[in-house]
Amino acid sequence: MPAVYLPYDKNCFQTWCLYIFEHGLTQAYHCPDPEMNYPPLMCYMLWLFGKFQGSHEHIVNYFQFFKVYGLLFDFAGALLVLRLANNKKLEILFLLLLIANPIFIYNSYLWGQLDSILAFFAFASLYFLLKENLLAASVCFLLILNLKPQAIVFAPPLLLLSISQLYGKITWRKIVTSILACAFIQLALLLPFILKGEMSGIINVYLHAVGYHPKISVAAFNAWVFLLGKGCFDMSDEIKFGLFSYKQIGFLLFFAASILALLPLFLTTLSKFFFRKKINLTSDLALLSFSLIPLLFFFFNTEMHERYSHPAMIFIAAYSFRTKRVFLFLLFCFAYFCNMEPRLYGLAFPNYNILIFDPYFVASLFAVLIASLYFFLYQDFLKNRIQIS
Repeated sequence: MPAVYLPYDKNCFQTWCLYIFEHGLTQAYHCPDPEMNYPPLMCYMLWLFGKFQGSHEHIVNYFQFFKVYGLLFDFAGALLVLRLANNKKLEILFLLLLIANPIFIYNSYLWGQLDSILAFFAFASLYFLLKENLLAASVCFLLILNLKPQAIVFAPPLLLLSISQLYGKITWRKIVTSILACAFIQLALLLPFILKGEMSGIINVYLHAVGYHPKISVAAFNAWVFLLGKGCFDMSDEIKFGLFSYKQIGFLLFFAASILALLPLFLTTLSKFFFRKKINLTSDLALLSFSLIPLLFFFFNTEMHERYSHPAMIFIAAYSFRTKRVFLFLLFCFAYFCNMEPRLYGLAFPNYNILIFDPYFVASLFAVLIASLYFFLYQDFLKNRIQIS
């Protein structure tokens, strides 16, 4: 396991781990500097890692093995993609394009972040809904809500997909079972904090999930590079342009783009209630919608980090492999790497002042990718609608 780590992230994770090891799980939100800003599932992961290491010295000396969490879910995600791709002939090639792809594991293996866990459970929620398993899908979504507040962006497409897939097929017994299972798991996660009277820290994380880095762009090469140039990395997103702040403008752009991304899924769902001829929901259409949502979140919102596009990777991989449009996955990987590497310098290239690391160039790659996904989304939707009509 390489000792390479983004210094800021390592300092945060290691400091929180040491604090939990010394003061106990329920005291995590009392860590003074840096302040713990993750939901409770992260506390459990740090607590468990500290228990395995067993001492302050071992936590410090072997903290690079905290990356195992992210890598495990990289591999689990790759296997789930293969299940959904369902192509035995090309299965080995697709597997190699994932786990043997340095960019696929870059975030976990070099950077040291845990976005692969968010990506896995979001993808698993979609996978289980396509299999009409409400219980498993609900539990998966609950877990990522307890890991990162950003998981809420998957709520609208998951709700639409749930209605589309389960309407007329699901029983009240299964709905109640899913609700009770999620309530039990949530209570189990929160119980130690409740018993110690430490719920205020968890509540604070969700109430203040944004605003830690109030820049128009922290380090994301996204739409704001086109709109404001490289100055966007140093400008506050509270600055007003007309009646709205840049933060509000970014949210409105994301909201509008998301409506376009979810419209085919919405109309497909709506057809089950009001149209005599139902529009069939394809797995490809669902994958495209789910690919676009995290990409649009990264591309238009302010305060974005360079790695916030990561959850889109696994959805794009599944769609690319199912349709044999592998160029979409490779394009995402290239754009993602070109945004991440100039921040980490993980491969220590001699020169980073070259075209592939230029913010305008990388933002253009993301723009082309998003446009391509929209094109295939509406192509798939219209083709399917015409066939039904």
